[in-house]
Amino acid sequence: AATVHPLFATRGPPGTHDAAKLLQAVKTLKGRSAATVAVPRFDKGADDRSGTDTVRTPVDTVVVEGWCIGAVAAEREELATPVNALERDEDADGRWRRAIDAALSQDYAALLRELDELAFLRVPDLDAVLRWRTEQEQERAPSQRMAAADLVRFVQYYERITRRMLADLPDRADVLVTLDAGHRVAGLRWHLAGPSRAPAPGPRIC
Repeated sequence: AATVHPLFATRGPPGTHDAAKLLQAVKTLKGRSAATVAVPRFDKGADDRSGTDTVRTPVDTVVVEGWCIGAVAAEREELATPVNALERDEDADGRWRRAIDAALSQDYAALLRELDELAFLRVPDLDAVLRWRTEQEQERAPSQRMAAADLVRFVQYYERITRRMLADLPDRADVLVTLDAGHRVAGLRWHLAGPSRAPAPGPRIC
């Protein structure tokens, strides 16, 4: 936020994660020899790290979970037009969204190459995302809850990448889980041919 764009003060979009640390942890966990990996814990209420857990290898399976896992950078032309008020009013020159795509093309792309399988949970639409996030807020302490207007703004940080993933990940994911408006599983599909990624010996990374 201090050196690239003020919108990076909000955690979540690509570029705000320690993707290099995650990539290194995944590579270590893929090893078949004994090793120790420090994995940070995250406190959603505090919106910050809260210590670490220690994982010892070898392991059988590693699950890497995150809303933007599998997202890829787009053509530069796609970034030219704002998709919502946040981009229009606070990223008029496109600097923030270009930096997000630059991050996707680097450490995030390297992480994607490490995955043996990719599962995508397809949401119905952005309205459902806002509704579900509003429900999540009710589970937090009152002092930590976002107001309705703040939630609308918050979801706009994720809109562009979410729309992109909805458009292209159903065809790229190995497992497609379709969710309905009630947050229930409405469909499940495997791509039997699998990805072009050839699984390597050792634990499964998905």
